[in-house]
Amino acid sequence: MDLLEEKRAKALVRQEAYKCMTERFYNKRVKGRACKVGEMVLRKNEASRQETGGKLGPN
Repeated sequence: MDLLEEKRAKALVRQEAYKCMTERFYNKRVKGRACKVGEMVLRKNEASRQETGGKLGPN
């Protein structure tokens, strides 16, 4: 039983390291943007829709 818990703990540590590495890789390529109150921003039409229409809704 002790060996199984040890393997699970090692797997958890590996998983967290992978997530951290992936996050660093993604955040390195993202450009930050700052918007001020009252500034005009372009927003997609889908963002303002309340319901999607489900399976038969528009694409």
